[in-house]
Amino acid sequence: MFTTSQAPTEVKALAAWAVREIQRLANTQITPQVRSSTFEVLHAEPPQVYAGQLVNADGSDWNPGNGSGLYRRDEGNTRWVHELDLSADGTMIVPAFSGAGIQVDAIFPTYPWRDLEGPIRPRSGGAGKPTLTTYRAPLEEYAFVANDVVDLTFHWPHDWVPGTDIYLHIHWSHTGTNVTGSLVVDYSWSFAKGHNQESFPAPSTFTQTFTGLNITDYPQYQHNIGESQFSAAVPSGGQVDADSLEADGLMFIQAKPTTIPTVTGGSFFIHYVDIHYQSSNLGTKGKAPPFFD
Repeated sequence: MFTTSQAPTEVKALAAWAVREIQRLANTQITPQVRSSTFEVLHAEPPQVYAGQLVNADGSDWNPGNGSGLYRRDEGNTRWVHELDLSADGTMIVPAFSGAGIQVDAIFPTYPWRDLEGPIRPRSGGAGKPTLTTYRAPLEEYAFVANDVVDLTFHWPHDWVPGTDIYLHIHWSHTGTNVTGSLVVDYSWSFAKGHNQESFPAPSTFTQTFTGLNITDYPQYQHNIGESQFSAAVPSGGQVDADSLEADGLMFIQAKPTTIPTVTGGSFFIHYVDIHYQSSNLGTKGKAPPFFD
């Protein structure tokens, strides 16, 4: 706490005293005293809990979920969240439960986005496969006509935040002097959890449709990305049930553009397919199910 020194009795000295006291006050604000707090170790949950409450659990008689240490009651007052710990060697320790992770943006915190990548790898033979074609010489890419297909496989990562939705991206362009019509792509997909938990079910079909293509909005060589929400808590239209996904699962996808836009003086190209997902920036505690226990 800041306290002033004794003021001089002479009036002419008051101005200099006031300047010194203001400077002392400013220095006090810049270098405030650091105070510490300690929390009693609790062997049982408090009889009354509220959002934002801090407690120190012993971890054995009372374990809120991640052993001993400092816990905070979450904003919804539904569970205890283990505060960040550091081990003796400085290793960062975070809770092992589902949904724990590292978010971005201090004002509106959220999990960041990452990609599951699906490069175009056509079949080695047979009908219905895209053709390796000159794109911008000497570069070559795969040109598609209606009903060409590519097969993609995605391995589900350990840093996916369980229950969050995924988004399907198709990267495409054309080499024509004009483009009209629509792009319609059917995705036949099947997902199964790993570790001998599930068989692959019969495929479902999810469709992306992009209409009104024109040379002004989609000029020659322009890199276009079409995005669609690929999962939901209550899926429809061939979407994935977000709650059915799990780390180490595999998703097989066959992509087939059933309608290709009309390209004048060039070709239509699909360059890439990817799945956007939200990442916890962490792996899972377990390398096999149960992943978070």
